[in-house]
Amino acid sequence: MEKIKVLIVDDSEFIKTFLTEILENVKDIEISDYATDGDEAIEKLKSKEIDVILMDIEMPNKNGVLATKEIMAKIPRPIIVFSTYGEDEVKDKFKLFDYGALEYIKKVNFFNLSKDEKERFKGKLIEKIKLASRINVIPHIHQWKEGEAIFPILNRRIKIIGIGASTGGPKTIKKIISNLEKDFNIPILIVQHITSGFLEDFVNSLTPITTKNVKIAVNGEKIVDNVIYFMPNGYQPVLENGNIFLDRFARDVGGFKPSVNVLFSEIAKDYRDESVGIILTGMGSDGAEGLLKIKRAGGITIAQDEKSCAIFGMPQKAIEINAAQFVFNIEKIINFLNNIYRK
Repeated sequence: MEKIKVLIVDDSEFIKTFLTEILENVKDIEISDYATDGDEAIEKLKSKEIDVILMDIEMPNKNGVLATKEIMAKIPRPIIVFSTYGEDEVKDKFKLFDYGALEYIKKVNFFNLSKDEKERFKGKLIEKIKLASRINVIPHIHQWKEGEAIFPILNRRIKIIGIGASTGGPKTIKKIISNLEKDFNIPILIVQHITSGFLEDFVNSLTPITTKNVKIAVNGEKIVDNVIYFMPNGYQPVLENGNIFLDRFARDVGGFKPSVNVLFSEIAKDYRDESVGIILTGMGSDGAEGLLKIKRAGGITIAQDEKSCAIFGMPQKAIEINAAQFVFNIEKIINFLNNIYRK
């Protein structure tokens, strides 16, 4: 079995020596390298295979907070905070868990510990490293400085955007649509799980808050710029040569008709790397598998973050299967859309 490769980020030679003594004889863990500050850690990550990072907070140049934010935005790895600060400070003052750190372990004066205390500390550290190594971390780009990690991925043309939502979706979709800039003209296709008979009223409520043409899709119509299409209840969407077809006889998928999975799958098939898939708040798992298809086709995939969700079920499932490249709150989703290259 391959060993878990650990990067130690700390400016203290004593701490590096101390951690080396603890970990050097653990059969399934190896220290891959050391870094004295955040800048050096980021450079090491570019050239070395690292499974877990042990991260100090107070360091010269780029400290552990800034390093964690940048690493989790650009080259995410499981991070364990190893610091003299208490866990409440790590969580509330420095907000390292918000920025993507997974675990925390407090530095101790190893030489003042009894033999039993030393063994307990060693066991706790090894357990946290092994646990962190098994977690598939995701980018936390919305915590990074504006523009540095998001906009470089937008230097290609996007022709279509797919959005899927369920519980809490109408409010979220309304906020997104009302904040799209006037020159935003990429067509958007939406599946919103909603009780039969209520979709028309919801769509009508969007018309006064946007310059876009918002409508319920009609069978056979051509997808054109500056239009937002909602898929009607009782039909599965089929996309072909830039047209929307509505299949009344198609089966439910996961109990849904229309299904977010079906919409995203069609987008992946027809638009490939010129597409964006966004999965918003909602109960269940509809959309996760379809979002993964968009990702595999080369498109850009986004899940709404937990904090801004009414129900985290659908985005959470997408994140769990590694379908979402990015996890954004609503403000970042809006900012993302308004900065897409669309010439």
